[in-house]
Amino acid sequence: MESDHIKLKRMLSGWDGATSMICSIIGSGISVSPKAVPSNVGSPGMSLVIWWVSGLISLVQAFIYAELVFTFPEAGSEYVFIRQGFGNYLAFFYMWIATVFQQSASRAIVSLTLSTYLCQVIWSDC
Repeated sequence: MESDHIKLKRMLSGWDGATSMICSIIGSGISVSPKAVPSNVGSPGMSLVIWWVSGLISLVQAFIYAELVFTFPEAGSEYVFIRQGFGNYLAFFYMWIATVFQQSASRAIVSLTLSTYLCQVIWSDC
């Protein structure tokens, strides 16, 4: 007897991946420091050049990740890449450091930014 459960198709398209990256970059990077670049550079044109170069670097990083994903089609992302290149010990060590420090620091920065902007909406003198 066949099951009558409805199941979702497990697939992500290139558009899904691109929008995920764009949202994470805009959500964390641009909202954290929108006025830091223009205030330190002093020129609107130069600040646009810096934003453009930063976007180009992010694009190159996305292409590198895409090539790695097609080369090693396994679940695990950076753990798999480091394990294939440098061995199990360094891959485990990297993931331990990333979990304890990198991911928690990233979440803290996004939370701090959200709370700062939310406080400015609620209390105008914040």
